[in-house]
Amino acid sequence: MDTVRRATIIGGGLYPRTALILRELLPAAHLTIVDSNPCNLETARRFLNGNIEYRNERYVPGEARDCDLTVVPLCLEGDRGAIYRHPPSPAVLVHDWLWRRRGAGTVVSLVLLKRVNLVRQ
Repeated sequence: MDTVRRATIIGGGLYPRTALILRELLPAAHLTIVDSNPCNLETARRFLNGNIEYRNERYVPGEARDCDLTVVPLCLEGDRGAIYRHPPSPAVLVHDWLWRRRGAGTVVSLVLLKRVNLVRQ
């Protein structure tokens, strides 16, 4: 992936695994966690420190983000197709069901029937 200076993680508060991984993979990047539940953001704060921004807001699928990478969870509420039609950033990692292969991607769990698709603007 090209240089990622800013990454946004949608719904990454309750289980901040993605933020923990991205912090290791992209140590110089500014991370933003967007979660509609303030309690989830407090949970993330307990596990994370450093250059991370926490936004208590609801993400609207297809809405542009001011970042180089957006990570979208499988549990996204709303029109998932809008993300594929109008990627919110230059690169988007979309957690999706195994049978929803779009763009480049890989299976991350056969047991959970889960894959990650890479979508580019």
